[in-house]
Amino acid sequence: MKLVNSEKVHEGVLQKTVGELGLVSNSTVISVNDSQRAIDAFLLMNAKRISALPILDEDGELVSIISIRDLKVVAESGKLEDLILPVVEFVGLERRHARVKDMYPYISCRETSTLEMITKRLEATRVHRLVIKNAASNLQGVLSVEDIISFIMCS
Repeated sequence: MKLVNSEKVHEGVLQKTVGELGLVSNSTVISVNDSQRAIDAFLLMNAKRISALPILDEDGELVSIISIRDLKVVAESGKLEDLILPVVEFVGLERRHARVKDMYPYISCRETSTLEMITKRLEATRVHRLVIKNAASNLQGVLSVEDIISFIMCS
């Protein structure tokens, strides 16, 4: 299934970068430290009305992403005690449960990436979000399929 039907999107939008389209935030990216409890990450997502958070290590480097979808491992196992694990361990549990080869996978793009390139990458990898970085590889934000659809519907 295609994310974007290029015939229905305003001409030229797909060739613009996410930076040009304003899909990159200029404010501080909301994130969690890898040692914070998983439940605190989920509470923060709820309070900020967001569906995912980047997980940073003590040096501020991106380790992974936690999302609301990661709660399914608790729902399936019934182990509420997993919510008090450090967020990076919790994400690792979910990945082991799903038998994912890479324990902390995420995909990224640059703020200079075009919307077309990003939609193709999301389709090819079948993930729901990616991390946006600037030229210096600093975290600029998280862009989801839902964000792209909302942008297209409003433009």
